[in-house]
Amino acid sequence: MTSFYLSEKKFVKLAPHNRHKWLVKWLSDIYGKLCANRLNASRMDQVYVAYAEVLGWMELSPAPPPDRKDRRGWIEFVSDAVHFHRSAVNVSPKDHDLLPPVIRGDTDQGRSAKGGPDFHIALDSFRSLFNVGSVIRVCDAAGFQSVIVGGTLSGSSASVEKTAMGAEQWVQALAVDDLASALEEKKGQGYPVIGVETVDRAAPYNRFEWPSKGVVVFGNEEYGISRHVMRMCDHFVKIPMHGHKNSINAANSVAVISFHVTNILEKPAGFEGNVKSFMKMREINER
Repeated sequence: MTSFYLSEKKFVKLAPHNRHKWLVKWLSDIYGKLCANRLNASRMDQVYVAYAEVLGWMELSPAPPPDRKDRRGWIEFVSDAVHFHRSAVNVSPKDHDLLPPVIRGDTDQGRSAKGGPDFHIALDSFRSLFNVGSVIRVCDAAGFQSVIVGGTLSGSSASVEKTAMGAEQWVQALAVDDLASALEEKKGQGYPVIGVETVDRAAPYNRFEWPSKGVVVFGNEEYGISRHVMRMCDHFVKIPMHGHKNSINAANSVAVISFHVTNILEKPAGFEGNVKSFMKMREINER
């Protein structure tokens, strides 16, 4: 169904928050069909016309439509529309893939005296504040310096604090309106920008030659890194998947990458030489 559920007469009688809820319900149905490839270009044209008409009843206007054959563009468009109407009634998307409950009892030592690697995480249009909180906690554990958040739900930070579990006290979380501009500024300060995305030129994260400092970008839970942010990336890495699913929870992805970066950058001087010496001594002893 590409037409809206209600007539104008019924719709305008609703309270404002109920209008947004009906739009979320309709757009979520459209989103599901679009992801299942059950809506072609002409049907999406009809959806846009219907959506523009309903917004007109609310004295609002939709964003310009994507190219009619740009399926990814339509997925982003509908997802952003759902996000807009959820935000209007202060309803966050539910996240059923949160990290498992963690054991409380943090040390009183604070962050490492070494301060961790000079790396930052950037989150592009994350929908779940729970995920943002989990990322902040992971960054603290891995010793990363800050989290740059662009295009994420506004409002109470209670959801962030729930999963950050105090880590927000030590990890700077910077909210920006334009993530691409923020990344451009970091590039000007000498930070390479590495996007975690499944593009053709992406290298497996464990085979990539990581720089001594940088910003690692993670995209929206549904459609990945947006195109204008992707243009700011100097390199791309990916996490190879070996099971049936082709992705993992966003906060889990941050954990995989950040601990890998910390591990390789904190190898003590002469580490490789020590390993070779050990192996040589082992060969001699086994003769």
